[in-house]
Amino acid sequence: MEHPRFLSHKGCRSYLAADKSDVEYLRLMKGDVLVRDMAKAGILLLVKGRMSVTYEKADEQTLGDRQMIVMPLGVGRMTLRAQRDCGIVLVRTDSLSHLCGYNSMESLSGVMDKHRPKQRLEVIPLDFNQRIVQYINSLAPVIEDEVYCKEFMDLKARELLFILRTFYTKDELAGFFQPLVSNDMSFSNFVWTNYRKVKGVSDFADLYNCSVSTFKQKFKDVFGMPALKWMNEQRARNIYYDLRYSEKTLTQISEEYHFASVSYLSTFCKNNLSQTTREIRSRKIKKSILPQIPTDF
Repeated sequence: MEHPRFLSHKGCRSYLAADKSDVEYLRLMKGDVLVRDMAKAGILLLVKGRMSVTYEKADEQTLGDRQMIVMPLGVGRMTLRAQRDCGIVLVRTDSLSHLCGYNSMESLSGVMDKHRPKQRLEVIPLDFNQRIVQYINSLAPVIEDEVYCKEFMDLKARELLFILRTFYTKDELAGFFQPLVSNDMSFSNFVWTNYRKVKGVSDFADLYNCSVSTFKQKFKDVFGMPALKWMNEQRARNIYYDLRYSEKTLTQISEEYHFASVSYLSTFCKNNLSQTTREIRSRKIKKSILPQIPTDF
């Protein structure tokens, strides 16, 4: 029987469902596939197990016991494949651009050059240290008792950033956070937050309140490639994930990505993904989501 205090807490307007909380625990069994559309940046901590993680431009990354990786802002769909039974903590936050009240992510840019990949996004795992283990242990009773208070979980997310800033070196953090760090963090965040909302470069420039030529130049300076090419790559990647993992119909997908018809969508896939919509959908993976409240970590 639940304690009356917890029943009262669930009636609070700050109470959230587990999958809406900024701190969430997931358990995946060997062979499970989890696909998530990430609306916030965050950090994934693999408490136990072994799994592969795939998203955006990054190559597939394998994580083992007590390792963590960053989940970039605007990453869209993240795919986890459990190679062994896994216990996972997801920590999401709107404040990932600030490691603590006095240190922004941009402060790492000075040691970023040797970590920044030439072409594809590289996600570098970071091993747990003793402070991270203590942090995970502090979450166990909170998650077990389902204390999903919005304000409290926001504090726990900020606590994780403080631990990283305090107990890891700048060099370690630069490698870990490099998918988030650019020469212009605010512009990078603007792009990742809004790229799904615009149809083309001119819409992007209007939203940023500048000329198209200025936007194109700034984009190339920050992202290292033309805006149109980058947008096309994101569009193709998101369409691929929708076709392979979602339950959306071809009509729904074509409308969402502003195609005049399903045939235009199929042509786009053939030109950009070297496969037709039918070929991609035929490889569709059934996903399995098995979140459970753990008794311990």
